[in-house]
Amino acid sequence: MTGMARYGDLPLAQKLRFVAIALSLPVIVLSTALTNLLPVFRATHNKTKSLKRILGEGVMRYLFTHLRVSQLQWASGTTSDVYTKWAIGKQAAVVDEIQDSEGARLCWVGPKRADRVLLYLHGGCFHLPVTDFTLDFLRYIQLELEKQGIDIGVAVLEYCAFCVPVIELVLIVVVFTALAPYAQFPIPLLQTTLAIQHLTSLSPSPQLVIAGDSAGGHLALQVLSHMLHPNVVPDIPTIQSPSRIAGICLLSPWASLSTTSASAAINDGIDVVPRKVVQALGAALLPAFSASASGDATAAMLPFAEPSGAPVDWFARLEQVTARLLVTCGSGEVMRDDILRLAGVLQEASSTGNGPGAGTGKEQTEVTLLEQAGGVHDDMLLDFMVKEDVQEKEDALTPAIVSWLAECWMRELEA
Repeated sequence: MTGMARYGDLPLAQKLRFVAIALSLPVIVLSTALTNLLPVFRATHNKTKSLKRILGEGVMRYLFTHLRVSQLQWASGTTSDVYTKWAIGKQAAVVDEIQDSEGARLCWVGPKRADRVLLYLHGGCFHLPVTDFTLDFLRYIQLELEKQGIDIGVAVLEYCAFCVPVIELVLIVVVFTALAPYAQFPIPLLQTTLAIQHLTSLSPSPQLVIAGDSAGGHLALQVLSHMLHPNVVPDIPTIQSPSRIAGICLLSPWASLSTTSASAAINDGIDVVPRKVVQALGAALLPAFSASASGDATAAMLPFAEPSGAPVDWFARLEQVTARLLVTCGSGEVMRDDILRLAGVLQEASSTGNGPGAGTGKEQTEVTLLEQAGGVHDDMLLDFMVKEDVQEKEDALTPAIVSWLAECWMRELEA
């Protein structure tokens, strides 16, 4: 079955099906609770987790398995919808419209400031909006940095998703629509590029960190590839930054749209995102990348879609783009092997220091990998979904991420 659908536009039958699945959740929660009350009876990957965390992961896994993307869109709304609701009672909703960007916006978390900015690219398989618990995570980071005397602005980019035909699957129907105007690659890359230009225009010497989770991590890698190879993707302006990016933070990045590595099978059923969903979404997104290239540029376009498969020399001159780079990964992720391969490529590219940019006087990029034992996809965000105390949780990634970000800006202040 093929066709096109508007974002979150559901026929009555699908709305009723959504309600039926929602009504079944108490049964899922109860059965999961009963089988995990005592750690001795839990599966190995759940033995050290709190019960509320196990329940939260179980609900998310169940919804991703049984709901269509269009149903999730209908229930969630757009990033602007989520942000506006989240801001009620917390802060005034502050939104920057990005000119000539086909509808991209920057949603500010906490006070808006332009001299020191975290630009956040949210996940959601390029089809879903930011979540309220992601905004909680970002606000927490902002407040923790304030305690260290580091005041930052946090800008969440609302970007367009890909729009390709509906694909019928055995278990799910994945509907690909745009989060704002209909768009395919490279529109989200264009929108991110324009957002960076907008932010750098607000301050004469901005200290910018780019962060993204899941699909947002993939988009951050597209930006990195574009900065290193500005002539590959047509009609995308060169990013003119007055200084190096202070840091690039990749949280559970979608490092390969094909997702065929061994961990995809090993961790299916452990991770919160089923293998079948990830592979179906990725397979449908890939053609947009090859369609954007022609002739000799086709091969050069591949690292934009499959960054974990890029050769080491693709990331030569990394030190000219960013001073520091962080990659996080959970051992229980479907995408684990792809993420680890990506981190290895980035580390090797940084350590060789023999690319065309060698001899520029810039220090090598410091590439850090944080692999969380037992962690699942976007593990740090799920802590905020279930209201875990990340200060007390022994293996929480968030404190390490805060420390890494603090170091980014402290180094910029000392430079």
